[in-house]
Parts: sequence; structure tokens; C-alpha cells
Amino acid sequence: MKKLVVILAVVALMSLVAVVAVGCGGGTTTTTGAAATETTAGSGTTVAGSGETTAPATGGEDITIGFLTSYTGELGAYGEPYTNAATLAIEDINAAGGVLGRKLKMVTQDDQSAPEQAIKAARTLIGVNKVPVISGMNSDGLVAVYPVAKENKVFVTSQSAGTTRMDTGHGDWFYRTVPSDSFDGQVAAKVLLEKGFKDIAMM
Repeated sequence: MKKLVVILAVVALMSLVAVVAVGCGGGTTTTTGAAATETTAGSGTTVAGSGETTAPATGGEDITIGFLTSYTGELGAYGEPYTNAATLAIEDINAAGGVLGRKLKMVTQDDQSAPEQAIKAARTLIGVNKVPVISGMNSDGLVAVYPVAKENKVFVTSQSAGTTRMDTGHGDWFYRTVPSDSFDGQVAAKVLLEKGFKDIAMM
């Protein structure tokens, strides 16, 4: 039951990330590279070089959430806004009392925009940080990490992975707050047809 509540909280967190990530470039948390320096929102602590954002401890032990995204590589421009949005969501959840009276904290890892690195980073989050949930992944990272997460009974979520490869057959260990690309394609075609376009060019 407790794990289910944590998962529901993270689903809510990822919904907030999906809404505010684009406009959240100047938030209170900054992250650079795999060994990140992060500043906690509110009155928590700053941990340099640990890739960890902590909230002030009240009640029970903090619940650690893994956040695996691209800070470097081809998709590196998206990592900081996504992390800032997640930090904002965690602030809101913690300000409302946390989850089961416990604060959320976030440990980040850089997938370097590469599936192989995403797997290595996920194994660190699972094996070292003992996270019950990993969020933040792009499509390639999510597809690569999912089997590892499922094997270890770790829930995975994404605010940006629209890949059709995750459309079916992934059971109870996966949730995303962005539509599948298969749905996006149908909607885009419908909008174009409704506006009278009959020919399109793709470059």
C-alpha cells in the first residue's frame, strides 16, 4: 500500500513536470553533468557532487526518487528544465505534508543521451540509491531501462517519451504523461485535413 501511494505521488509529480518543464529554465535547482551539484528548494541542504536534492527531514525517513535524464549529449538542453520542474513539484508535495508524512527527495543521473549510459545510470539508482521509482527519461532511455526496472520491481515514468515501442505490453511498471507518437500522428493528420491541407513535405 505504501509503495502504491509513493507511485501515485510520483505520477502526480510527473504530471506537473509535463506542464511546467518548458517554462522552468530558471528554477532553484541547477544540474550539470553526471556528478551534479544541486541546490535544494526551501530550507533543505545543498549537497555538492552527490547528484542529490534533499528536503528538510520531518517525520519518517525521506523517500528517494530517481530522476534519470539527459544533461549532456544530443538531448542535453532538456535536462535542466525537466529537473527544475521536478524540483518545483517536489516542493509542492513536501509543502503539503509529503507522502505518508515523509518528505520526497530526488537523486539525479545523466544518461548522456545514450541508451547504454541510461542502463548504467539506472543500475546505480536501483542498486546504490535504492529508489522505488525512476522518472525523467526520454524515449530511447526509457526503452533501454524498462527491462532492468521491471526486473527489480522499480516503477518508471516519463514526461517526454512518446515512443510507440512502449504502447503495449508493459504491465504495471510504466506510466507516462505524454501521448504516444501513434496518437500524436493521428491527431496531427486530422488537424491538417480539417484545415484543408492535402499535401505536406517533411525535411
